[in-house]
Amino acid sequence: METEELVYFKHFWEHILQKQMLEIEKRYFHRIPLATDLYEELSVKFENKNVIAFMDFSVAQVCSLNRKACTQWMPYLKKRKMFSAKEVHAWFEKIFQWIDYIHIISPFGGEAFLNPDFADILTEMLTYQAEGKIGFIRIVTNGTVYPDEKLQKTLCNPNILILVSNYKDKLEDRQAKTYDEFIKFLKDNNCSYYDTTMDWTDLGTPEERVELSEGERERWFKTCFVQDCAGIYEGNLYHCPRIYALENMGVLYSKGDEVIRFDEIHSWDEMHIKLEKFYKVQSCAACEWCNAPEDRCSIPSAEQIVREKNRYE
Repeated sequence: METEELVYFKHFWEHILQKQMLEIEKRYFHRIPLATDLYEELSVKFENKNVIAFMDFSVAQVCSLNRKACTQWMPYLKKRKMFSAKEVHAWFEKIFQWIDYIHIISPFGGEAFLNPDFADILTEMLTYQAEGKIGFIRIVTNGTVYPDEKLQKTLCNPNILILVSNYKDKLEDRQAKTYDEFIKFLKDNNCSYYDTTMDWTDLGTPEERVELSEGERERWFKTCFVQDCAGIYEGNLYHCPRIYALENMGVLYSKGDEVIRFDEIHSWDEMHIKLEKFYKVQSCAACEWCNAPEDRCSIPSAEQIVREKNRYE
């Protein structure tokens, strides 16, 4: 039996928010405080429930591109992993033990289509959606990996929106050809998708740390589009993907409110407190490895690292 709140939000998605999301993404998704604003709105509608407004999650730490300024710092990870459907299932079993509802969920990579289990992972997300645990599913892909037959069938589900990052001017000829073929497939099968070019900002690479005062860290964080992110990496919820990347590199281990480790949660009430603190974070440890606000500048999107290896591999 659907609750009155779930019925309301299904209507909200279908008739209002999906259209808004499309317009927002066209102007570049991370430039407005969507996650925090949604969390406040959802907390009112889902009073006394644990709600995550927006959450992406990585299913693959490999990519068909090797982007120097990747927000995830994917090329610099020491240990790159491909997560199986069984592993992802275990993550969400723990998550939904304490979380009542996730409004927007966005699986991505690296490049998610490189994961041979991606169709099975999406099928499970659709099951959670049918159960009222997830409101909306949005996939992110660069379109350079053509989906296999099983994934093709899943992508055509009308409850999935596909964001295709358009980096065609940075692609090799074979990748550009695959991109065009993928867009044609989406059009021919009436899939819900949009392709968009994005402005990139130089946040810096993890070359060195700059010690900051708490006030400086708050200033860095306040001006960063990553402040409104929330992502699952290896089953834990991170406010910034670069915290996870630094942990993966063995540089730090965060004990702050910027990370929720579901293995450490023992009750619904404890989760509620953790979630409130998570959304009130004013700075994070990773800020000390990123460029200062005045040093950030627009850069060409998807610029590639041309060498085969880097110092972190």
